[in-house]
Parts: sequence; C-alpha cells; structure tokens
Amino acid sequence: ELGIALAFEGLGRLPEALTHFERYLAANPDDHDIRFHAARLYLQEGKSEQALENLQMVHRANPELPGVAAALGDVYALLKKPSEAEKCYRQALAATPKEPDLHRALGQTLLDQSKLAEAESEFRATLELDPQNRDAVKDLATSLYLQNRYPEAIPLLERLSRGPDAPSGVFFLLATCYDHLQDRVRALESYQRFLEVSQNQSPNQEWQARQRVKLLRRELGK
Repeated sequence: ELGIALAFEGLGRLPEALTHFERYLAANPDDHDIRFHAARLYLQEGKSEQALENLQMVHRANPELPGVAAALGDVYALLKKPSEAEKCYRQALAATPKEPDLHRALGQTLLDQSKLAEAESEFRATLELDPQNRDAVKDLATSLYLQNRYPEAIPLLERLSRGPDAPSGVFFLLATCYDHLQDRVRALESYQRFLEVSQNQSPNQEWQARQRVKLLRRELGK
C-alpha cells in the first residue's frame, strides 16, 4: 500500500495516492512520519479538515516532530481559528526562532485577533530576518494603520507603491492615511492612483474612493 501510494504521488495523482496512504495508515497507525506526509498532501488537495485530523494525531503523539506545529498552525489559520493557530506558531517559533515566515504567520494570526501591538512586533521580527520581504512590509504598515499611527505607516506604503506591480490596496491605504492627516493633495493623488490600478477588483473601496475624490476636488477647487 505504501509503495502504491508513493507511486501515485510521483505521478501527481494525489486523490488515488491518499486512498492508499489511508489504507497503509490503517494498518500502521503509529507511523507518524507518513501520517505527517499524508496531511501535507491533504492540504495540497484543499482538504483542510482531513489534514487537521491527521496533524492533530501526529502532534499529540510527537509534538517535537520538526514542522508539525507550524503545519498545524497553517491549518488552523486556514480554518479561521486564529487563537489555536497562535498557540501552534508560538510552539514552532520556540524551536526555530529565526524563521521569518513563522514570525509573519504568527503576526497575521495576532492581527486577526486585533492584538495589534503584538502583531507589529512579529512583523518587525520578520523584517529583521528578511529585510526584502514585501509582504511583511505591507503587514507592518497595516498594523500601524490599524493603530492610527498614520505618519509611521506612510513611508512603508510609499515604499510599496513604488515597487513593480504594487497592489491596489496599497494605494487605498496610503490615500486614507493622507486623508486622516488632512493632506488633501496627496490623498487625492493616491485615491486616483488606486482607482487606476483597481479596475473593479474592490467595488466597495472603489465607491468610497470615488466619493472622496469628488469631495477633495471640490475642497481643492479642481
């Protein structure tokens, strides 16, 4: 069964591979390495609940197995269970404290729980380890924005806005930061840039941006 499972996996036929992994694990329930491997395949197939069940079994039996706590955190995050994800990521970081992706993942779960200061610390830790991580820059800017620390968020957002293929959300956040600081000229420029880039990707934000553009133009006499 294990040989057939691995052969199907090698052919990229994961549903069939998983059927044979299940049969193998039914006969060898204590093979935690193979169960962990199968859980990762379930994740690739988008079957989060099956992945969670297998990872929980592995974690209970061998919580120190490299990667299992982080993988469990990923599944909890996918299932929108940030408090459980936080516990797993913290355990994973205790074993590998210099892993930037883990710091960022923990930061995102903290952000989901509105633990803004703690999330900020994790995003800063990510950037200390990986200074070119643009996703972490955006995450840090978002955490600062949500704390109403607009002057600190703006340089980070400006940096992102100058990069290739900057996402439209960066310009919207930048515009609202300038708006909160009553810098009408830059707010107008950023809202207009957002509308150019977004192109019906974010209808609610685009509606808000259009209303602000009309008002700012009127206030600036344009």
